[in-house]
Amino acid sequence: MNNCLLNHQPDQDSRLNHSASLPDRRTLLLGTAATLGSMACAARTWGANSSSENDYGFVETTDESRRSVELGNAWLIKALNTDGGAGLDLGTTSDVACTSVVGMAFMSQGITPLEGLHRGKLVKLTEFLLRRVESMTSNGALQPSRSQIEGDLGPYATHFFSTMYLSQAMGETQNIERLQKALGRLSKYISSNQLKDGSWGTNAWAPMLATACGWLSLRSANFSGVSVSGSSEKAGQYMIQNMPRLGGNWGSGSWYHRLYDTAAGLRVLYSLGRDQETKAQQALRDILNLVESSNKAFGGAGGEEYLTFQLMTEMLMQKGGRDWQRWYPTVRDKLIAVQNKDGSWTGHHCITSRTFSTAYSIMVLTAPNRYLPISQV
Repeated sequence: MNNCLLNHQPDQDSRLNHSASLPDRRTLLLGTAATLGSMACAARTWGANSSSENDYGFVETTDESRRSVELGNAWLIKALNTDGGAGLDLGTTSDVACTSVVGMAFMSQGITPLEGLHRGKLVKLTEFLLRRVESMTSNGALQPSRSQIEGDLGPYATHFFSTMYLSQAMGETQNIERLQKALGRLSKYISSNQLKDGSWGTNAWAPMLATACGWLSLRSANFSGVSVSGSSEKAGQYMIQNMPRLGGNWGSGSWYHRLYDTAAGLRVLYSLGRDQETKAQQALRDILNLVESSNKAFGGAGGEEYLTFQLMTEMLMQKGGRDWQRWYPTVRDKLIAVQNKDGSWTGHHCITSRTFSTAYSIMVLTAPNRYLPISQV
């Protein structure tokens, strides 16, 4: 077993300008890069339509969640290095996976390399990632040494997360062809390393969660107009077939693996429109029971849990209805409760990176904006 289990007010410049007009990322078209590049996005203010009661009967974005995001943003800005990337924590060497999720956290608020208060930082961040992809070695390495994220999610984790971010940036940079070429190179590498069973579980502590990231990266690249040779369908079947035994209480054993594995399979079932199947309904009840009845998944969360919360949030936000009403306020408020005073979130096991954990927490808290195209994959 991986030994990771043994590790158990911002200044004015770093605040979001909530009065600025931001693009509605939900209107991203699923087409060619040229279409994406010429897309005109409707102006929108962060949280503008979510501060009052909505069709689901609850307030999605609260004053508390806004303040939480502002504090988290201020921390993430401090985590950015002069090369444009972000490391595992403040003052650490830039890491491809952490840089990618920071980029998605900003884009989830409508900030892009073209628009928003911190667009200049996203220009540098995007350039950092593009340079890494363009200098990718013959063995596929995107950085000199294996990162903490790769240690848990396998050797292709940096490729998964950079593909997710760059696919979201499609149409939001001035060099579409360069971005498309980088995505093509990444998706080709990811596809060529998919195992016969559909997974990317090689050397991954959490193979189901790793495969969920591979599945998302291929789908997001394909939806942004990039040809993909790997099989997202095969990856999806792997996750569905390997969902854990459902029902019963969570106990104290490897509940974290049960959470990751259940959420990974559930994310695929929902994307296939199979959310009414007995297996999907039972899996959702299991996870709702965990988050509603216990704080164990929050107080002791590692980066894997924060990633899982975002997968579930994307899934249930698409579906809406009573399940979304049960899920979101609970997860939102429990995430806010474990935020550090400095604005960050801490990973308490395995992926302990504050950068990774903070970025995914912000993506959960800003999900009601519905700006990220990946939320609709």
